[in-house]
Amino acid sequence: MDTPPATLRPLTLTPRQAARELGLSRSFIYRLMRAGTIPTTIVGKRCRIMTTDLLAYLAAGRVERPAN
Repeated sequence: MDTPPATLRPLTLTPRQAARELGLSRSFIYRLMRAGTIPTTIVGKRCRIMTTDLLAYLAAGRVERPAN
């Protein structure tokens, strides 16, 4: 029997939730959305951010530090 992951994440986040997850302001998240840096999905009349897109944004900005 497969065990579920320790933490289940929702498929989509509101801009407010995304801001909270990243520790950024909501206005900065909206700026990233308008620029197309973070893709958005419309669900009904609401704008949502796919969790996978948010994780991809984080991975794209990741910088590996050389080992000392």
